Amino acid sequence: MGWAVRVSVAVAALVGTSCTFVGPSAVRATRTDYNQAIVETRNQEMLLNLVRLRYRDTPYFMNVERVASALTFSRGASIGADLESGGSTASAGASVLVSESPTIFYVPIEGDRFVREIMAPISLDFVLLLYHSGWSVERILALTVQEANGLRNAPTASGPTPSGEPEFRQFRQAIRVLRALQVKGLVELGRTTVDDVATLELRLLPGSAGDPDTHTLRTLLGLAPDVDAYPMVLGIGGHDRHRIVLKPRSLIGVMFLLSQAVEVPERDLGAGVVTRTLRADGTPFDWGELFGGLFAVRSSPDRPETAAVAVEYRGSWFYVPDDDLDAKSTFVLLTQLLALQAGQTSAPPTLLSFSVGR
Repeated sequence: MGWAVRVSVAVAALVGTSCTFVGPSAVRATRTDYNQAIVETRNQEMLLNLVRLRYRDTPYFMNVERVASALTFSRGASIGADLESGGSTASAGASVLVSESPTIFYVPIEGDRFVREIMAPISLDFVLLLYHSGWSVERILALTVQEANGLRNAPTASGPTPSGEPEFRQFRQAIRVLRALQVKGLVELGRTTVDDVATLELRLLPGSAGDPDTHTLRTLLGLAPDVDAYPMVLGIGGHDRHRIVLKPRSLIGVMFLLSQAVEVPERDLGAGVVTRTLRADGTPFDWGELFGGLFAVRSSPDRPETAAVAVEYRGSWFYVPDDDLDAKSTFVLLTQLLALQAGQTSAPPTLLSFSVGR
């Protein structure tokens, strides 16, 4: 093959390369990586903040607002020839270079934004939305409600770890039988209006009257047996027999609550850097009584081999086991509550941008 022909073949190859679309390939190569990185670090940040709260350290959130990535595509070609008396040689080459320059925008949750998203009481509309999204009513109310018709759901655990055993057993029994009625299709949550204000309503469906769980629920909440629909209104303490008075938690209250489920290494307990919760008789209170079937964060001196999410803090590893489906479900519910609370804020975000690479 003559050198002119070889050069023609090389140039044709370069032209063929120029017809290849790199944009779709770039999306395939980067989109899932960004997605996985954002989800993984979001979960790690949430777990880290739960652990911080258990140690009475300051939590902090940095949301990834958006990622802007610029892809630069360049092509090059080289052609050379060497003509001599004894013959001829020719060479040709082509090059393609793709470079990426991502810019990541963070939004710190602080100031007014912190108050709106983290410290504001959770809306009952979110409770209804999560219920109709398929979540267990027991799991939803265990996290979001601090008191219902005088039944307390560990209100002292909505802040730093209490020194005394929290009050929670009757409330947990009430939401447990409510969950049983939900599974049997005998109860639902809907909307109603009380004093011209839209609110939720607990409705007992046909067939529920003879169910023992219905009787237990009414007895625990002090509800009248002659009605099947009970409006759920905001308040605290007293109630009449035809309403359910709820006191919702804030998102930071939910986080404080779940932080009590963090397993603390014995050396930290001995050093007094976390609070020991005691029963009335002075014996240690087991938070597993409150969180059984709901949530747990384990600790280990070494990085766990299998974990849904894990972070290192104060020389120990804290993690949610990958096979603890209840804990994983509650963790997902917590992240959804954060997303819902973030969606209702109207404050303009303060963006911090960081360019990565050159």
